[in-house]
Amino acid sequence: MNDDEPQPGALLRALLALPVGERAGRVRAGGDVAAQLTTLVDEVMNLTSTDATAAIDAAEAVTKLAEDLDDPLTASRAQHARARALSYVGRFDDALAACRNATVIATRHGHTVEAGRAQLASMHALGELGRNDEAIAAGEQARALFESVDADDFAARADINLGIVHLRRDQPDLALDYLDRARPRLEHEPELLGHIENSRGEALVAVNDFAAAEDAFLSALAAFEEAGSTLTAAIAESNLADLASRQGRLDRALYFFEGARRHFERVGSPAHLARLLAEQAEAKGVLGLPEDALEDYQSALIQLDQCGLALESARARCSMGLVLLRLARPVEAETALAAAATAFDELGHVTARATVDLVRAELALQNARLPEARRMATRALAAVADRPADAATARHLLARIGLAEGDTETAEADLTAALAAARRLDLAPLLADILDTRGRVYRRRGELGRAIADLTRSLQAVERVRGALQADRFRAAFLGQRTQTHEALFESILDHEGERGTAEAFAVAEQAKSRSLLDQVHAGLAVTAPHGADATTTALEQEWQQCQAALNALYSRLGDHHAFEADEAWTAAVRAQERALEAAEARLAARGRSPVTLGTRATLTEVQAGLGPNATVIEYFVTGDALTIFVVDRDGATVTRHAASVDAVMAALHRLQFQIDRALRPGALVGARAGQLRDDARRALGALYDQLVRPIEGRLRATRASRNHRTLTIVPHGPLHLVPFAALWNGEQHLVEDFDVHAVPSASLLLHLQRDQRPVTGTPLLVAVADEQAPRIDEEATRLAKLLRLPRSRLLRGAEATRERLRTLAPTASLLHLAVHGRFLTNAPAGSGLRLSDGWLNAREVARLPLDADFVTLSGCETGLNRVDAGDELLGLQRSFLAAGAKTLLVSLWRVDDEQTARFMDRLYSGCHDWLGTPGARVTHVAATQRALIANDLHPAIWAAFTLVGRP
Repeated sequence: MNDDEPQPGALLRALLALPVGERAGRVRAGGDVAAQLTTLVDEVMNLTSTDATAAIDAAEAVTKLAEDLDDPLTASRAQHARARALSYVGRFDDALAACRNATVIATRHGHTVEAGRAQLASMHALGELGRNDEAIAAGEQARALFESVDADDFAARADINLGIVHLRRDQPDLALDYLDRARPRLEHEPELLGHIENSRGEALVAVNDFAAAEDAFLSALAAFEEAGSTLTAAIAESNLADLASRQGRLDRALYFFEGARRHFERVGSPAHLARLLAEQAEAKGVLGLPEDALEDYQSALIQLDQCGLALESARARCSMGLVLLRLARPVEAETALAAAATAFDELGHVTARATVDLVRAELALQNARLPEARRMATRALAAVADRPADAATARHLLARIGLAEGDTETAEADLTAALAAARRLDLAPLLADILDTRGRVYRRRGELGRAIADLTRSLQAVERVRGALQADRFRAAFLGQRTQTHEALFESILDHEGERGTAEAFAVAEQAKSRSLLDQVHAGLAVTAPHGADATTTALEQEWQQCQAALNALYSRLGDHHAFEADEAWTAAVRAQERALEAAEARLAARGRSPVTLGTRATLTEVQAGLGPNATVIEYFVTGDALTIFVVDRDGATVTRHAASVDAVMAALHRLQFQIDRALRPGALVGARAGQLRDDARRALGALYDQLVRPIEGRLRATRASRNHRTLTIVPHGPLHLVPFAALWNGEQHLVEDFDVHAVPSASLLLHLQRDQRPVTGTPLLVAVADEQAPRIDEEATRLAKLLRLPRSRLLRGAEATRERLRTLAPTASLLHLAVHGRFLTNAPAGSGLRLSDGWLNAREVARLPLDADFVTLSGCETGLNRVDAGDELLGLQRSFLAAGAKTLLVSLWRVDDEQTARFMDRLYSGCHDWLGTPGARVTHVAATQRALIANDLHPAIWAAFTLVGRP
């Protein structure tokens, strides 16, 4: 470009830089006043596509200039430009006023085309306000004006606007007729063709022609980007996001949502941003994040209502009603649905009104009002019968109603019809739902082979969606909501195959356990703060850091170990900051396009091949209230079904926790009562043994006697993650007296850890922070440093033990021993942490440490506690250290006394150079330590808190 060539917008910028009183004189002095005014209006129009807020003031300035220069045509055009900008920022009533001004000026001075253009501009605002009849009247009037002066191009523009309004009136076929009539007349104007293609895409989505809709949106996006129209490009991108969400292509939806959001934030378009937020909330609902979705709906509705966007507000309320239903808030759901139904009726939008009936039918089904549910779902199906995706959704609901009524034949027919549409349109989440329901129909009828086939295909569809999601949290949530599918498939396999189905059932159990953690460990790195170069990414990184700092401040307010009480206000503040931080993480991940690295679930054969010659895996799996137990070794596998009631296990676990709390009271284990307390604890441990080990005791003893199987790897499920398995009491001895016991979140994770045969490098690191509550920590550190033969630089004690020093030195540690206070926060597990000299290091920060430690000891309190979320995902310090790269952890399940802990660690680390780094030796040495303390007749509260997790 020639340096002397004027830059885009240069004249407008120069004009606005002058005082108002000097502007007319400057234009007159510049010669050809008409040409300059035309350029100014064109520059305002261009500005509306990149900075609508700035364009509003610029248009008013040009209007005033035109009046001063006595140029009514320019004044009318400037008001038209102002109306366009006002519409873009959601000020639709103000936009209509500007259109009226433009029309009056143009008509008064005989400018027919400009009067028609102003009428066209009013259609956008009228349509957004739900005044569709008025919008159509304005469009037809404008079209007549254009035809009266043979302005065919402008008549075609009228057709575009009329098509858009008919689309809003739920007449997509008529909309396509108008848009297709406009297209040939505007082939010479790429940006207008972009508008046509964007609107055609919306109409094609409405008739469920998703493939053609995607082509149309992509064409529109390319045209807008070529024209440099940022705002309209963002609109096209948001439409691609909404389409992908409807198709269940959630990774693609999130990618486009984030791209559009960045554009809308940049140009300042609150109305479009609110619409986008509501559409994104719908995707979050499908992902299995209803609380996140509800927050987005509530935020979006404030702006949608302020802007008067009647149709978008109604759609958001309808979808929010479904989310509220899933959150078990039916009264609020009905309030939202009633408001949506009224709005759709006023707008005359029949198919959107049908979606309200479907959600209300869902509510009636939940409350067992089956005739009402069937009536509303049938009415909805009639309204959307010609739209295959919507009809498939309605038929799926009717099938679920039929299943509740016991009419499996009708249910199967509805499901088969719905399945055909879902497959043809490749709607993976809907496909998963339909196959799941049909599998249950077959299971109800005893057709287990067909049930297994459908339930398997349902989970395959789930895995296809899950595998493409970039954010770990989204993958966990999406799989976590499919727990019932895993359970139904698991039970169907064993009902159908019996012992012959052991391997297949084992694979299903593994598919349902800690998959997100497995992905993190498999990827070889934990969640880090992403980084990028563009301004939005940088701002999101800063927001992420600010949220983390705010969370740290909130966590630190809790004070010292067990000297705090987390009130409701604190919990709400923490949750708000966590949601903001998670939102920033998700937005940063959404624009990532790198292949997702996923861990592979282990087969039974692979687990068997990876076991040592003396090792046995005991894997538990919960289905409803029933507990199933697998016993696996190199030579075979058995499955024991209905081994115990989960409710009974929970009751026994609560009794044990009560006994542990009794023993930990100051002075409780001193004197004559110590023996009684020990016996009470053993009774509670005996009840757990009877439910968790007694059903498989014969198998364990046989392998112990015949093949000297000594190591037990426990794979818990659900509430069993809280059980101290080594301490379970058979009436004569604890389990650890017969076996070396350790735990792992899943057998797949065990296999991954065992396959990591990299040599152990680095040197041990010991971190110790003592205080008046735990003065023996210093002594523990001194003795362990000697046992480990540590150089002074690898012992961080007291004031030296800062978070930054730990972050610096931990990555090079082969062994990491943290003798510090720990705490577990049930309501905020990411805030669980370790107290260093300068504050708490929380679980979220731990997960970002690039560890390569072969063995990590967390000798503080409650470091092994977890909150178990859907999908058996563990949240707490244990997960964070495994995700960060630790191979084996020694953690505590309850509060521990520093003097007893010091004794435990002294005995454990004696001769440590003989067992550190040796496969299988860690669990043997931990078990030997526990047996030595048992020999001293100590209460289990003293020695059973510590449990080994990970590689044995």
